Amino acid sequence: MTPTEFVAILRSHDHFLRGVPSGLRVKLAHQDLSGLKLPNIGLAQETFTGANFQRRTVTNVDFISADLFGTNCEHADATDANFENTDLRDARFLGANLTGASFLEADL
Repeated sequence: MTPTEFVAILRSHDHFLRGVPSGLRVKLAHQDLSGLKLPNIGLAQETFTGANFQRRTVTNVDFISADLFGTNCEHADATDANFENTDLRDARFLGANLTGASFLEADL
């Protein structure tokens, strides 16, 4: 997936979150997102089941109520990421930087 394609998907998901009729909920299950830099963006309520975030920067990202079941976040920089109310079952964070990350009510 190219950065341009990813930005278009994010716009559509933002419309979904705001209730705009053209919006679509993002479902990026089993996608390799390892080539994308994702700092400071909102990914709330998105589906990333089995996605690959290995060695990626997801600092200050909003994952509230997202589905990250089985994702690979090994060695990722998730500083100040918000994983509140997120499904993180079977997610792998070995070697990840989780400084300041919030896991309030996350399903671990």
